[in-house]
Amino acid sequence: MATTDVYRFVGNASFATNMYQVTLAFQSNLPGNPLPADIATVAEDVKTIFRAYQVSTVAWLNWDFTQLWGPSMVVNAPKCTRSGGLAFAGNFLGLTTGGVTGEQALPPQCAVVTTLLSNFAGRRKRGRNYMFGLAESAQLNGILESGFNSNVQNAWNTFFTKYGPAAATPVFKIGIWSEREATGCVPSESGDGHVQVDVPNPAGAFTLASAATVRSVVYTQRRRTLGVGR
Repeated sequence: MATTDVYRFVGNASFATNMYQVTLAFQSNLPGNPLPADIATVAEDVKTIFRAYQVSTVAWLNWDFTQLWGPSMVVNAPKCTRSGGLAFAGNFLGLTTGGVTGEQALPPQCAVVTTLLSNFAGRRKRGRNYMFGLAESAQLNGILESGFNSNVQNAWNTFFTKYGPAAATPVFKIGIWSEREATGCVPSESGDGHVQVDVPNPAGAFTLASAATVRSVVYTQRRRTLGVGR
Protein backbone atom coordinates (compact mmCIF):
# COMPACT_ATOMS: atom_id res chain seq x y z
CA MET A 1 0.00 0.00 0.00
CA ALA A 2 1.25 3.47 -0.79
CA THR A 3 0.45 7.05 -1.63
CA THR A 4 -2.23 7.34 -4.38
CA ASP A 5 -4.25 4.33 -3.17
CA VAL A 6 -7.95 5.12 -3.61
CA TYR A 7 -10.75 4.37 -1.16
CA ARG A 8 -14.53 4.66 -1.06
CA PHE A 9 -16.11 6.10 2.08
CA VAL A 10 -19.73 5.12 2.78
CA GLY A 11 -21.56 6.71 5.70
CA ASN A 12 -24.77 4.97 6.79
CA ALA A 13 -27.69 6.78 8.43
CA SER A 14 -31.39 6.23 9.11
CA PHE A 15 -34.28 8.62 8.57
CA ALA A 16 -38.05 8.15 8.20
CA THR A 17 -37.75 4.33 8.38
CA ASN A 18 -35.30 4.36 5.45
CA MET A 19 -31.57 3.77 5.30
CA TYR A 20 -29.42 6.45 3.64
CA GLN A 21 -25.83 6.47 2.46
CA VAL A 22 -23.28 9.18 1.77
CA THR A 23 -20.59 8.00 -0.65
CA LEU A 24 -17.33 9.84 -1.36
CA ALA A 25 -13.99 8.84 -2.92
CA PHE A 26 -10.59 9.66 -1.41
CA GLN A 27 -7.00 9.23 -2.48
CA SER A 28 -4.50 8.41 0.25
CA ASN A 29 -1.63 10.79 0.87
CA LEU A 30 0.04 8.40 3.32
CA PRO A 31 3.25 6.42 2.71
CA GLY A 32 1.66 3.28 4.15
CA ASN A 33 -1.73 1.90 5.09
CA PRO A 34 -4.21 4.26 6.76
CA LEU A 35 -4.88 3.80 10.44
CA PRO A 36 -8.42 3.42 11.83
CA ALA A 37 -7.95 6.76 13.61
CA ASP A 38 -7.21 8.47 10.27
CA ILE A 39 -10.44 7.12 8.78
CA ALA A 40 -12.51 7.92 11.87
CA THR A 41 -11.44 11.55 11.48
CA VAL A 42 -12.63 11.53 7.87
CA ALA A 43 -15.95 10.03 8.98
CA GLU A 44 -16.55 12.75 11.58
CA ASP A 45 -15.62 15.49 9.10
CA VAL A 46 -18.05 14.11 6.51
CA LYS A 47 -20.81 13.93 9.13
CA THR A 48 -20.12 17.56 10.07
CA ILE A 49 -21.04 18.71 6.55
CA PHE A 50 -24.57 17.37 7.03
CA ARG A 51 -25.62 16.86 10.63
CA ALA A 52 -26.24 20.45 11.76
CA TYR A 53 -28.69 21.02 8.88
CA GLN A 54 -30.73 17.83 9.29
CA VAL A 55 -33.78 17.19 11.45
CA SER A 56 -33.26 15.43 14.76
CA THR A 57 -34.83 12.19 13.53
CA VAL A 58 -31.80 11.60 11.31
CA ALA A 59 -29.40 9.16 13.02
CA TRP A 60 -25.84 8.64 11.79
CA LEU A 61 -24.97 5.00 12.42
CA ASN A 62 -21.73 3.60 10.98
CA TRP A 63 -19.29 3.82 8.10
CA ASP A 64 -17.26 1.66 5.72
CA PHE A 65 -13.94 2.55 4.08
CA THR A 66 -13.06 0.18 1.22
CA GLN A 67 -10.09 0.26 -1.10
CA LEU A 68 -10.97 0.81 -4.75
CA TRP A 69 -7.50 0.62 -6.25
CA GLY A 70 -3.84 0.17 -5.32
CA PRO A 71 -0.78 -1.96 -6.14
CA SER A 72 -2.09 -4.99 -4.26
CA MET A 73 -5.35 -5.15 -6.21
CA VAL A 74 -6.10 -7.23 -9.31
CA VAL A 75 -8.61 -6.62 -12.10
CA ASN A 76 -10.84 -9.44 -13.35
CA ALA A 77 -11.91 -7.81 -16.61
CA PRO A 78 -14.46 -10.41 -17.86
CA LYS A 79 -16.29 -10.32 -14.52
CA CYS A 80 -16.05 -6.50 -14.22
CA THR A 81 -14.60 -6.83 -10.72
CA ARG A 82 -11.45 -6.18 -8.71
CA SER A 83 -10.04 -8.17 -5.82
CA GLY A 84 -7.62 -7.53 -2.99
CA GLY A 85 -7.27 -4.33 -1.03
CA LEU A 86 -8.21 -3.22 2.44
CA ALA A 87 -11.54 -2.65 4.16
CA PHE A 88 -12.30 -0.79 7.39
CA ALA A 89 -15.51 -0.17 9.35
CA GLY A 90 -16.56 1.76 12.42
CA ASN A 91 -19.31 3.69 14.17
CA PHE A 92 -19.86 7.43 14.12
CA LEU A 93 -18.86 9.17 17.33
CA GLY A 94 -19.96 12.30 19.18
CA LEU A 95 -23.28 13.83 18.17
CA THR A 96 -25.03 11.44 15.81
CA THR A 97 -28.53 12.93 15.40
CA GLY A 98 -29.58 15.85 13.24
CA GLY A 99 -29.16 19.29 14.77
CA VAL A 100 -32.52 20.81 13.78
CA THR A 101 -35.14 20.28 16.50
CA GLY A 102 -38.86 21.05 16.68
CA GLU A 103 -39.41 21.11 12.90
CA GLN A 104 -41.19 18.89 10.42
CA ALA A 105 -39.04 17.25 7.77
CA LEU A 106 -39.53 17.47 4.05
CA PRO A 107 -40.43 14.16 2.33
CA PRO A 108 -37.56 11.64 2.39
CA GLN A 109 -36.96 11.96 -1.36
CA CYS A 110 -36.14 15.69 -1.07
CA ALA A 111 -32.44 16.49 -1.15
CA VAL A 112 -29.83 19.22 -1.40
CA VAL A 113 -27.68 18.40 -4.42
CA THR A 114 -23.99 19.27 -4.32
CA THR A 115 -21.89 18.89 -7.47
CA LEU A 116 -18.26 17.86 -7.07
CA LEU A 117 -16.19 19.50 -9.78
CA SER A 118 -12.75 18.77 -11.19
CA ASN A 119 -10.47 20.56 -13.64
CA PHE A 120 -11.64 18.27 -16.44
CA ALA A 121 -14.82 18.08 -18.53
CA GLY A 122 -17.08 15.04 -18.85
CA ARG A 123 -19.47 13.00 -16.75
CA ARG A 124 -16.69 10.73 -15.50
CA LYS A 125 -14.87 13.75 -14.08
CA ARG A 126 -17.60 15.16 -11.85
CA GLY A 127 -19.76 13.77 -9.08
CA ARG A 128 -22.90 14.47 -7.07
CA ASN A 129 -23.86 14.26 -3.44
CA TYR A 130 -27.39 14.27 -1.99
CA MET A 131 -28.10 15.68 1.48
CA PHE A 132 -31.17 14.10 3.06
CA GLY A 133 -33.24 14.87 6.17
CA LEU A 134 -34.11 18.48 5.35
CA ALA A 135 -36.37 20.61 7.54
CA GLU A 136 -39.28 22.46 5.95
CA SER A 137 -37.71 25.79 6.85
CA ALA A 138 -34.71 25.00 4.61
CA GLN A 139 -36.70 25.91 1.51
CA LEU A 140 -39.46 28.11 0.15
CA ASN A 141 -41.44 26.98 -2.89
CA GLY A 142 -38.83 24.40 -3.80
CA ILE A 143 -35.84 26.77 -3.60
CA LEU A 144 -33.34 26.57 -0.76
CA GLU A 145 -33.35 29.57 1.54
CA SER A 146 -30.28 31.68 0.81
CA GLY A 147 -29.00 31.46 4.38
CA PHE A 148 -29.36 27.69 4.44
CA ASN A 149 -27.68 27.40 1.04
CA SER A 150 -24.78 29.55 2.23
CA ASN A 151 -24.35 27.51 5.41
CA VAL A 152 -24.16 24.22 3.52
CA GLN A 153 -21.78 25.73 0.97
CA ASN A 154 -19.56 26.98 3.79
CA ALA A 155 -19.56 23.50 5.33
CA TRP A 156 -18.32 22.03 2.05
CA ASN A 157 -15.74 24.80 1.70
CA THR A 158 -14.40 24.01 5.17
CA PHE A 159 -14.20 20.33 4.24
CA PHE A 160 -12.26 21.18 1.07
CA THR A 161 -9.85 23.30 3.09
CA LYS A 162 -8.79 20.05 4.78
CA TYR A 163 -9.20 17.50 1.97
CA GLY A 164 -9.21 19.57 -1.24
CA PRO A 165 -6.38 20.44 -3.66
CA ALA A 166 -5.27 23.49 -1.66
CA ALA A 167 -4.89 21.57 1.63
CA ALA A 168 -1.37 21.91 3.00
CA THR A 169 -0.81 18.38 4.33
CA PRO A 170 -3.92 16.28 3.64
CA VAL A 171 -4.06 12.71 4.91
CA PHE A 172 -6.65 12.04 2.20
CA LYS A 173 -7.65 14.01 -0.88
CA ILE A 174 -11.28 14.09 -2.00
CA GLY A 175 -12.09 13.26 -5.60
CA ILE A 176 -14.39 11.60 -8.12
CA TRP A 177 -14.26 7.89 -8.87
CA SER A 178 -15.57 6.50 -12.17
CA GLU A 179 -16.48 2.82 -11.90
CA ARG A 180 -17.14 2.90 -15.65
CA GLU A 181 -13.52 3.93 -16.25
CA ALA A 182 -12.17 1.50 -13.67
CA THR A 183 -13.91 -1.61 -15.02
CA GLY A 184 -14.61 -0.70 -18.64
CA CYS A 185 -18.06 -2.15 -18.03
CA VAL A 186 -21.67 -1.03 -18.45
CA PRO A 187 -24.96 -2.57 -17.25
CA SER A 188 -26.07 -5.39 -19.53
CA GLU A 189 -29.17 -4.88 -21.68
CA SER A 190 -30.82 -7.80 -19.91
CA GLY A 191 -30.53 -5.95 -16.61
CA ASP A 192 -28.52 -8.84 -15.17
CA GLY A 193 -25.00 -7.79 -14.22
CA HIS A 194 -22.50 -5.90 -16.38
CA VAL A 195 -20.66 -6.43 -19.65
CA GLN A 196 -17.18 -5.29 -20.62
CA VAL A 197 -17.02 -2.76 -23.47
CA ASP A 198 -13.63 -1.08 -22.86
CA VAL A 199 -10.24 -1.93 -21.44
CA PRO A 200 -10.31 -1.45 -17.63
CA ASN A 201 -8.36 1.59 -16.43
CA PRO A 202 -8.54 1.62 -12.62
CA ALA A 203 -5.32 3.65 -12.37
CA GLY A 204 -7.06 6.48 -14.23
CA ALA A 205 -10.49 6.22 -12.64
CA PHE A 206 -9.87 8.71 -9.81
CA THR A 207 -9.83 12.47 -10.45
CA LEU A 208 -9.04 15.02 -7.76
CA ALA A 209 -12.00 17.28 -6.95
CA SER A 210 -11.38 21.01 -7.28
CA ALA A 211 -14.53 22.37 -5.61
CA ALA A 212 -18.07 21.63 -4.42
CA THR A 213 -21.08 23.67 -5.56
CA VAL A 214 -24.39 23.51 -3.70
CA ARG A 215 -27.43 23.78 -6.00
CA SER A 216 -30.28 26.07 -5.01
CA VAL A 217 -33.17 23.84 -6.16
CA VAL A 218 -34.59 21.13 -3.89
CA TYR A 219 -34.34 17.95 -5.97
CA THR A 220 -36.03 14.59 -5.49
CA GLN A 221 -34.73 11.04 -5.72
CA ARG A 222 -37.29 8.44 -6.70
CA ARG A 223 -35.54 5.59 -4.86
CA ARG A 224 -35.76 7.54 -1.60
CA THR A 225 -39.53 7.82 -1.81
CA LEU A 226 -41.19 5.76 0.93
CA GLY A 227 -41.96 2.28 -0.38
CA VAL A 228 -39.81 2.61 -3.50
CA GLY A 229 -36.22 1.99 -2.36
CA ARG A 230 -34.39 -1.24 -2.82
